[in-house]
Amino acid sequence: MASEVSIAPIQERDAAAIAALLQPIIAAGIYTAMTKPATPANQRGFIQSLHERAIYLGAWSAAPRLVLGIQEVLPTPDPSVGEIGTFVRLDAHRRGVGRALFRETCAAARHHGFTALRATIRRTNPVAPSFYASLGFVAQDGDDDPRVVVLKRRIV
Repeated sequence: MASEVSIAPIQERDAAAIAALLQPIIAAGIYTAMTKPATPANQRGFIQSLHERAIYLGAWSAAPRLVLGIQEVLPTPDPSVGEIGTFVRLDAHRRGVGRALFRETCAAARHHGFTALRATIRRTNPVAPSFYASLGFVAQDGDDDPRVVVLKRRIV
């Protein structure tokens, strides 16, 4: 499937599609810490509020044009580290969508001056830890929140 997707920056006009992608993920209650429903309005607000160094990419199918996944990198207090988040449609897991996004995200992150990416994942998430480990992320010590695992990878 990864060869059948195109990767493009998320824009405000994509807010409804992003909300439709996120809502089942949020409703499942195990993949994300988000609990409020995803709506086009709150997604538009999120997109409008992104920091100038933020990266927000979508993976789109060709026909019908459907968002299969999104990946974001948000700045952290350490300017060299970005916080990465990945959301893939529940019916599109293990089809290369996240990996396709990650290739583009890494290039964009380096361009924006990040030298490492950090992923903070809910321990209840059954897929994210192995996904990030397959990309070279390793567990980090020192997080005091027992509900999450923190993984990190250098990208230089």
